Amino acid sequence: MPGYSVKLKGEGTDPKYCCSCCALLLNEPRQTSCGHRYCKSCLEDLNGASAGHLTCKVPSCGNSINIGECGQGSKVMLEGGLAARSFLACLFCWAVALRVPSGKTVSRRLETESDAVDDRDFLMCPITPLTLHNRAIEKEIQKFEVFCDNNDDGCTWEGRLRQLQTHLGECEYEKIACIHKDCGERIPRRDLSKHLTDICALRATTCQWCKESHSFKDIVKHQESCPMAPARCKWCGKKGLTRSQLQDHQHPQTGDCPNMKLPCHFEPVGCQEKLEKKQHGDHQKKTIEAHLNMVLTMLLQLATNVEGYRDQDIEAQENMRVVIPRLDKNIKDQDSKITQLVQKLSDYQSEGGTASESSGLKAALENRVEQMRAKVEIMTKKLAAWEPSVGTFEGIVAVLNREIEKCSSQMETHERQRRQDIEILERKVRSLERIIALKDASAVHAEQCLLNQTMTSYDGILTWKITDFTRKRHDAITGKTTFIYSPYFFTSRTGYKMCARIYLNGDGMGKGTHVSLFFVLMRGHFDRLLRWPFRQKVTFLLLDLNNREHVIDAFRPNPTSSSFQRPTSDMNIASGCPLFVPHSQLDSSSHAYVDEDTMFIRLTERHEERTSTGDVHVPGGPLEGRAGRVRTERVDHVLTVVVIQEHEGHLELQHEKC
Repeated sequence: MPGYSVKLKGEGTDPKYCCSCCALLLNEPRQTSCGHRYCKSCLEDLNGASAGHLTCKVPSCGNSINIGECGQGSKVMLEGGLAARSFLACLFCWAVALRVPSGKTVSRRLETESDAVDDRDFLMCPITPLTLHNRAIEKEIQKFEVFCDNNDDGCTWEGRLRQLQTHLGECEYEKIACIHKDCGERIPRRDLSKHLTDICALRATTCQWCKESHSFKDIVKHQESCPMAPARCKWCGKKGLTRSQLQDHQHPQTGDCPNMKLPCHFEPVGCQEKLEKKQHGDHQKKTIEAHLNMVLTMLLQLATNVEGYRDQDIEAQENMRVVIPRLDKNIKDQDSKITQLVQKLSDYQSEGGTASESSGLKAALENRVEQMRAKVEIMTKKLAAWEPSVGTFEGIVAVLNREIEKCSSQMETHERQRRQDIEILERKVRSLERIIALKDASAVHAEQCLLNQTMTSYDGILTWKITDFTRKRHDAITGKTTFIYSPYFFTSRTGYKMCARIYLNGDGMGKGTHVSLFFVLMRGHFDRLLRWPFRQKVTFLLLDLNNREHVIDAFRPNPTSSSFQRPTSDMNIASGCPLFVPHSQLDSSSHAYVDEDTMFIRLTERHEERTSTGDVHVPGGPLEGRAGRVRTERVDHVLTVVVIQEHEGHLELQHEKC
């Protein structure tokens, strides 16, 4: 694995402890022949990616790194049970190559002859001399004082690096995976118990009725169909039943519900009555005639349906071959049922009723059945006459089917081509969108460059207008944008490039109480022509728009500070005044440092221009107003006392170096 990514206690990390590849703290450090250090895993990854042709990744080095065979050794002699023989022994791992009388080479360690192993792999030194395991550096790194990885989450542990993994194994703030595989949540160790009992959607929950265990997200669905859930019979009102018991209780054949209502046996022919079991016998006796009428109505409807088939299309005529035999069978069944009903009617009438009514009804039913049989025979003859036409229509249908398949194939081809065209157009649209986005970014960059050009000063003086001050100050307080950079400016067309950085809510010891203002040297096009380190005096001036009391501060650069050396990156480290102006003075009603939500700051850089009395005038011209104040500020170990006083109609500065 790569280097350690930890939060160190105290100052920054010495580069000698960092990997030359991943720039993190060395993990299992390996030192190469060129003197640079790498993590073991980083070196292995680099070697695999470079196919054995590995070079040092330090820009100023570039030497080749060999992770091949050892190639190091010396002549040694063994004494004892073996005759004096010559060995080639590695100075690093003490593996030796023994030359035996047979001429065969075996690899072994400097012990006894019985330990010799016929294995050529031992000719590869396990401790590669060109990439050594640097245990001294490793021990120093393991002694580093570090904070817990969860320090930002509230863990207060701090200790040595070698103790960190042990601590993380028991840290209450370390995030660990939920024990339920499909949950996917990572929770601080101290909250795992609460997560498993109250939050996790996969936590085990027991059904209150069947006592089966289900996950929390499935328990509601289970309870909707749980067979042990309580139920109540809607017919008899019986309680204390489960769902499974209710099904048995209401079963049409075996159920014991006394009020269970079942449909009449003549429901298929139109009887809509639903009665309790004990009422079915009386219902059958009282509604014999009604039931027979329903049967007759159904038969008449069947006859009407049969007559309607002759008006149907070819498809309906084809179906007649199946329907008519079925109707014939149904008629026979109905005839049988009618016969049975007539017999039952005779039996009932023997118990009560007139014989004349029974015989008349029977004769009417028999006559109707004969009529229906005659109609069925007529329909059968017509169907036989239509059969030749059916063959012709079948040929037409086959041709139409082939045409339909052909059209379907063409439609699929067109649809496939349409999808391909759509995909091509979508790719073109995405490409154009990327091009437009790049052009928009270029336009924004060009606009910013143009703005910088229009605001750039080349005389060492920058008047910085900070608009929308209230919002920017609020952003600084909330931490959204803690600082703002000014436009850059130059001492001359080929001079130093500079800018300012302001913290409206303060920085360092001025955080939350002062406005902090810093000076930043930037890398310019003509740095090679300039004198370094930077030595010009820098003056900050916060303008009071009422011309009463301007805030001014100045400092002379410390030549030994890295902030004033020639920049090696875009910007040097900032240097300036963390206590530039207190918030209380900035918000005072007696001053107008902020007017119409706008602040003006003037930065000047130039050689001192002393008067005959030794006073130093404010750079950028005279300032009108009343007497100012005394500021004392230490910048880069140079303490300057700045006194602003009114003298002959303008403000002058007096500097004393302490």
